[in-house]
Amino acid sequence: MARFLKAVIVVVVLYLAVTKGWPWLKSQLGDSDYPAGTSDQTICYGAAARAADDLSERLRRFSTPPINSEAWEETVSVSRSLTDAADRECRNCDHEACLEASKAVAGLESMVAWLDESVQAGRGIPPDSANRLDRVFDALNRSRSLL
Repeated sequence: MARFLKAVIVVVVLYLAVTKGWPWLKSQLGDSDYPAGTSDQTICYGAAARAADDLSERLRRFSTPPINSEAWEETVSVSRSLTDAADRECRNCDHEACLEASKAVAGLESMVAWLDESVQAGRGIPPDSANRLDRVFDALNRSRSLL
């Protein structure tokens, strides 16, 4: 019984080290998807990157027809909410990184409207959506390089 308890404790400690400790360590070493810090440009970039990452992840669910209308409406709602939040974070920042992040947010906003129009018309996700999303991520990469 004591061996079993020790094994459970080791597994729990390893799990916590991987799920909590490793991301924390990466952020402390500067090797994070979202840069550490609280400056306006970092907050702006982080909000824009989260909105883009979320949309990218959600679009994968709709790669093959038919599109579930409730799931699509949730995707549009969440995407608009995240882009609105990113827009608010970037609005009062005039740093060059914020300007690039704002371009990404504007690209996301127009992309969500374009995708929604296509899906509502019954055409599904347009084949060019990956290219448009790539342009958004290009703007985010430029923003990150300016931080």
